[in-house]
Amino acid sequence: MNRKYRKTVIAGNWKMNKTPSETKEFMSQLKAIMPKGRWCDIALCVPAVCIPAAYSSSSSSSVRIYSPFSPS
Repeated sequence: MNRKYRKTVIAGNWKMNKTPSETKEFMSQLKAIMPKGRWCDIALCVPAVCIPAAYSSSSSSSVRIYSPFSPS
């Protein structure tokens, strides 16, 4: 793959397997192990009940939060 023309995307969807408090803990652990470079985009698809926790926990990182209720 030629990185000049394509960017790697890493996406995760945990459906309803986490509570809002578990989401905060997961996001802090994820930020600690995230790659330092900008060679990839990281996207998380979270359930509606975890959107506020995911947004507030990912505010200082390059993780993007996706949800059926997120604006396009």
